[in-house]
Amino acid sequence: MMKFNDIHTYVQNKYHTVADYPWQKFPEYSVLRHSDTQKWYGLLMRVSGSKLGQAHDEPVDLLEVKLPKDLVSQLRIQAGFLPAYHMNKDNWLAIVLDGADEQEVFALLDQSYELTQFKPSDKTAQVAHLPAYEVAYTPEQREIADHIIALEKDALDKWFKGDVSGYREIWSKHSFSYFDIVRPHRVDTYEEISKFLDDTEGRLYAEHYDFLVPRVQFGQDIAILTYQLHADTNLLNTHYNCVEVFQKEADGWKVVQSTWSPIRPMDWDFSGITDPKDVL
Repeated sequence: MMKFNDIHTYVQNKYHTVADYPWQKFPEYSVLRHSDTQKWYGLLMRVSGSKLGQAHDEPVDLLEVKLPKDLVSQLRIQAGFLPAYHMNKDNWLAIVLDGADEQEVFALLDQSYELTQFKPSDKTAQVAHLPAYEVAYTPEQREIADHIIALEKDALDKWFKGDVSGYREIWSKHSFSYFDIVRPHRVDTYEEISKFLDDTEGRLYAEHYDFLVPRVQFGQDIAILTYQLHADTNLLNTHYNCVEVFQKEADGWKVVQSTWSPIRPMDWDFSGITDPKDVL
């Protein structure tokens, strides 16, 4: 079985990378960064099997690497690979180190290193089109922002197909509150919002939605996602300012506060609504 130390030794010898341990809560997690940009190209974690969809609670040692999307899709359905646990599942892959082929692991790690390298021409073009607040992101913040936006969009993709499982997954079971146009009071527990999700399951559909101007702002282990959402659904044409406050928990980034506030509610037509639950 490959050990974390095997990976650390390899990257130190080849890339002069010294592993970083950024989380006090997770002292065994280590990040592999480029020395010039501090951008991540690898993440080592020890995660309970049950959190990875396994039928056991034994710890599983993982290496997450960034790879081309088509390669991620090919490998994650093969034995020894899993969808990324911490990073964006479209662009990152989790390698199970127990039983892994050392040379294959190192080759994928090399590919991740090359894919995440600084490219001056690409960076110049990218920065020219970025909002000022995104230009100020650190490489780590950029990775986290992309990950959080991907989590929210995945939940919305399911939401507008009548599937509430995306929000069941990203809304925190430990600390959660929620505001929207329907409720005269704040929802203060996951159990209460879960009943709302039960009522909503299979009821809301939209062929298309617009996810506009997303922005992520950062605090200590906190990330605040704001965006505008527009969708013509089978129940109501909706236009929201959305705020999702994410907090880093043991099993990933989770929403601890969610607010869906109508954009110019005075312009909305509620004449066809008879059930408050239809205002979603």
